[in-house]
Amino acid sequence: MSDDKKLAEILARLVEGMREYMDDGDVAYDASDIAECEAILVEHANVMARVGDRDAAREQVRATVMKLNALNERCDSELIETDQREDICAIIIRIGYLHGFNDENEDVTEAWRDW
Repeated sequence: MSDDKKLAEILARLVEGMREYMDDGDVAYDASDIAECEAILVEHANVMARVGDRDAAREQVRATVMKLNALNERCDSELIETDQREDICAIIIRIGYLHGFNDENEDVTEAWRDW
């Protein structure tokens, strides 16, 4: 993910926003949950680099979104708020776009996301 400056910036903003929100109050998640979210997104980027076609890419997006749904549910739906949702969607969409699987403005996450 560090190969693309825009992706790296969005991921850094996402993680920093989660940390700031955690530091500001009593939340139902901790640093390990933030790290897990980041790991899910990095894993998604790595898998997408090896995916061969649009159908496989769509299945990978679904799997990633389902992992994020489960993580957010374990965190009482507090880990992924509006700003985080926008950043996570931007990351997933950009990864697919860079590999030619979707348009730059095509929300490929919407069908499965609960956040």
